[in-house]
Amino acid sequence: MDDARLKQIGETRALAEFALSLKLDDCPPDVIHQAKRCTIETLACALGGSRTPLVRTALNAMERMGDVHANGIATIVGAGKRTAPDRAAFVNGVAANALDYDGGVVLQGHYGGTVIFATLAMAELTKCSGREFVEAVIAAYEVTTRIGEATRPTPEYRRQVSGYGPHQGFAAVVAAGRLLKLDVDRMVNAFGIYGTFAPLPSSAQWNWRNRPLTWTKDMVAWPSVSGINAALLAESGFLGPRTIL
Repeated sequence: MDDARLKQIGETRALAEFALSLKLDDCPPDVIHQAKRCTIETLACALGGSRTPLVRTALNAMERMGDVHANGIATIVGAGKRTAPDRAAFVNGVAANALDYDGGVVLQGHYGGTVIFATLAMAELTKCSGREFVEAVIAAYEVTTRIGEATRPTPEYRRQVSGYGPHQGFAAVVAAGRLLKLDVDRMVNAFGIYGTFAPLPSSAQWNWRNRPLTWTKDMVAWPSVSGINAALLAESGFLGPRTIL
């Protein structure tokens, strides 16, 4: 996109247009292969993590709200149970990151737990095709990487306050927005709604020197909750800041 066009529509709308226009036919074969590889890897990480006390704690909290049962919408990996899409993405994101093997580190962040499980949960809600699933995964990785690069702090600032969660939630917005078939205006609003939900950049406060680390390490689960809800709200007609980026 040339500078004149970008100045005319703004960064938020430009990224929304890009997120919705990406097609599998435009992607090199190695990108498609990598998207499938990341999906399988993240599922495997979550299956391993599902056996940990950490995930049992997260699942207990969801069950406390009475929305976890065999006939829910979205799968909880390794539990034999299902729940609402945002809650499934949350538990699965915790599971993917629990053993710290989840991949997708591009400059900053473990993207897999957010990208894959936001996409998977919304795929089960929308009953999308496999092609649509892979397109959503690639678009989500692309957007969160671009925002991550743009917001990467300086080394001095990173020692004071920084974090992975804020930009990763845009991946969940993209995945959910594509599978809900939002138009550009609604995607712009979804970006804005998520931006107001986004977690604070808190990695400098993760107990690196005061172990044990908190469960929020790497912040891959909560951004999915916010991103999925942002897309659903935008689909229903909620408005958000249209210049969040």
